[in-house]
Amino acid sequence: ALLLLSCPPFTPALLLLSCPPFTPALLLLSCLPLCLASIQHYGHSQVDIQRPNTSLFSEFDRSGRVVADLEPGHMLYVPPFWYHHVETLEDSVSVNVWSVAEELTIMDDVYKQAIPFEESWDLSTMVQACRVYFTMIAKVLDVRADSIWSAIYDKRYAALDKLGQLKTNETSDAVMEQYCRSSSSAKQLEKQKGWGQDFDQGVKDVSKLFLQIHDRDIRHLCLCNFMEHVVARVMAVNHISPFFAHCVPTAD
Repeated sequence: ALLLLSCPPFTPALLLLSCPPFTPALLLLSCLPLCLASIQHYGHSQVDIQRPNTSLFSEFDRSGRVVADLEPGHMLYVPPFWYHHVETLEDSVSVNVWSVAEELTIMDDVYKQAIPFEESWDLSTMVQACRVYFTMIAKVLDVRADSIWSAIYDKRYAALDKLGQLKTNETSDAVMEQYCRSSSSAKQLEKQKGWGQDFDQGVKDVSKLFLQIHDRDIRHLCLCNFMEHVVARVMAVNHISPFFAHCVPTAD
């Protein structure tokens, strides 16, 4: 959460608030696509608020916005997970006071969990393990894994891919496409390979923490962040975009 104070006798500040991460009509579709772990300003919006590229970010115009014009002495509370953009209209002084959202405290515990994969696994096995791991977690959280995959790529990677700003290459894209096109579905893989008790327990432990995030939409947002984190850890940054582009779970 953010508390913004405008200090007298200085001039007003303008604060533009966008909608929370999701709306019922756009479940899993972020109003403002986030920057990625692999580039600068992770967690910020990819959209230039002052000069939005609506051909790349077509849903930006449909995002809900509120403008708050702060006068000297005003105080504004910005709830957790609300995107915000601040402009000072003239030289001024403002004070920001941050508090840690409960959901972020829970996510700290999520990121402390060991990823239940073996270091000896090759890239192909890591790819399939990620597919099974994410699909099993999504099942516990009662969300369609394919919709999560699509949300991550379409809203975080597609525009950057078009602009050539992703750390990827043709080789990693072709390799990931081959691994995922030729493999079984995540559900079949789960049955075919005994991933071990540590793997199953890892799914349970992480899912239990995610369920402590009571707001379903914020939980989905945090799950997207976590999936990016896992792929970056067990593979490499250049494999993140190809993985979410080509390895979408298929129905059995």
